[in-house]
Amino acid sequence: MCFVCQALSLNSSWSAFHDAGMVPPFAEAAGSTSSSGTLANSATGAYLQGATGNQNIDGVLSGYKWTTTALTWRIPTAASQYDTNSNLAGIQYGDTTRTSTFLAPTAAMTTAVSTILDTLFGAVSGLSFTQAAASDTSADMSIGRSTATSSFGTAYAYYPTGSGTGLSGDSWFSDAYDSWGGGYAYDSPVKGGYAWATYIHEFGHNMGLKHGQETGGPANTAMAGDRDGMEFSIMTYRSYVGGPTTGYTNEQWGFAQSLMMYDIAALQVMYGADFTTNATNSVYTFSSTTGQMFINGVGQGAPGGNRVFLTIWDGGGIDTYDFSNYTTNQAIDLTPGGWSLMSSVQQANLGGGNYARGNVYNALQSNGDVRSLIENAIGGSGNDTIIGNAADNDLKGGAGNDTINGGLGNDTVYGGANNDRVFGDDGNDVIYGEAGLDEIRGGSGDDWISGGDGNDVWLSGGQGNDTVYGGIGNDLMYGGLGNDQMFGEDGDDTVYGEAGVDEIRGGVGSDTIYGGDDHDIWLSGGQGNDTIYGGNGNDTILGGMGDDFLSGDAGNDLLRGEAGNDTFVFANATFGNDTIADFDVAGGDVIRFSSTVFANYAAMLAAATQVGVDTVITLGSHTITLTNVTNSTLQASEFSFV
Repeated sequence: MCFVCQALSLNSSWSAFHDAGMVPPFAEAAGSTSSSGTLANSATGAYLQGATGNQNIDGVLSGYKWTTTALTWRIPTAASQYDTNSNLAGIQYGDTTRTSTFLAPTAAMTTAVSTILDTLFGAVSGLSFTQAAASDTSADMSIGRSTATSSFGTAYAYYPTGSGTGLSGDSWFSDAYDSWGGGYAYDSPVKGGYAWATYIHEFGHNMGLKHGQETGGPANTAMAGDRDGMEFSIMTYRSYVGGPTTGYTNEQWGFAQSLMMYDIAALQVMYGADFTTNATNSVYTFSSTTGQMFINGVGQGAPGGNRVFLTIWDGGGIDTYDFSNYTTNQAIDLTPGGWSLMSSVQQANLGGGNYARGNVYNALQSNGDVRSLIENAIGGSGNDTIIGNAADNDLKGGAGNDTINGGLGNDTVYGGANNDRVFGDDGNDVIYGEAGLDEIRGGSGDDWISGGDGNDVWLSGGQGNDTVYGGIGNDLMYGGLGNDQMFGEDGDDTVYGEAGVDEIRGGVGSDTIYGGDDHDIWLSGGQGNDTIYGGNGNDTILGGMGDDFLSGDAGNDLLRGEAGNDTFVFANATFGNDTIADFDVAGGDVIRFSSTVFANYAAMLAAATQVGVDTVITLGSHTITLTNVTNSTLQASEFSFV
């Protein structure tokens, strides 16, 4: 018994490339699965892999895997190096179909096989690969080339069943497309081409992966409909989600350049994850003109057609997607299973009007292990959207009007030049708006926010005990929930402390400050002609330099006008027991009452009494104490009634 897969042809719309006599996409010997979808036959030299409960992973598990993770492979150079045991007649070697039409391998084929096995399969899983001599019949995998095509197609592979006479793990590739070049030829595969993707696909079968569009395997399931496409698995026959299974519809260089996220996840279920791959601090960059990926400046080989269509697995370290060389409006997503689109020019055309959603896809986490997360991202000069993940991300928008979401974790975010929108989300985030008219919302956590230069339209700490700096410009600032520290700095700022015990300092400029609820420990206007409202709670209010307008509002407030001609306002009779600590009867300070509090100066004066060195103005249970002010020195010009 053997288990075999054929390569799918190109779609018939590519009539010059269509295989005659193609059979439905997946041929395997009878008895490979039971009617219940569980594997009916065990095999010597192979394990049976159980289901995981994740439909998309189970959808690519055949149920078979190697008993070892250290595999050897060879590329025979002569037909005589194959066993042609006749008990396999009609399936493979017994009828000598391939061995009688054997072709010697090319150097390009050998290089591609080594690269794919080592840098794709070996890099993401616990598998390791060693090349054996061409004549070594004990090798786990034999990779052959011939002129033959058959009902098994132009390429096919055997699962790791451990049965027969060494068929397990073998694969064959014909010369059917070799004369075409352009990424279709198996003798000279190029990243992004049909041949390169087919090698990955067939080797996937050698490792125990099945077709994603078909049922069967340990869970008797196909991939979910919204993930059954090449973007998510190179093992499916659908070029795009919802596409046909009768032939690939990808453009010439629009094939996956790597294993995709559910292929990687399934291999890791069977063989474990490799957390040594790029386990140091790695920086991933891409050429905007060739599509080549660089890791810490080292090129990984250019794909054809300037396309970028791959999934990245990184084993550890503090890693960065540096896409700063792009001038396009990028969408960068660091979440596991997410994807980033840097350039529509480099976007793979999957056919039928469908394009790959991203250029770079993120692998899923293996058993929730955070080591594989990409921590940092750098945008380019366009209007970028950047989404962080659960790690402590360092996110830089660069030039352009960027939108950045930090996600979980304690993130550091730089909006860059222009008008940015930044959302810290969960965690204790540090956010720099930098230049431009920025909108920054810290979210939950104790955040530190700096608006930077420009008239920022919204700086909000959100939940938590936040520290917010407006920077240069006329800023609108909100403390949100929690005990916040807010600094307007330069410019005419409007600052709302909102809930919590807040400290607000206006800085330079004519600021408007609202203390909000609770007992604010310090509301200071700083330099400039400031307007300050204490709000509810027992507040300490200082006008600073300039002609300030101070209103304690509800609660027992302490008010200091400090330098300048200040106005102390009592708009209603709910002001509490307030103290004006530096009312200057000769320096131009004024107390303003609403007519509902006192109708005129005489009514107010009748309520004023001398208590020690202070003047106390009483209205029911409410008082205003003028510290070190003698009642007899009060003048009508120092009061107004509106």
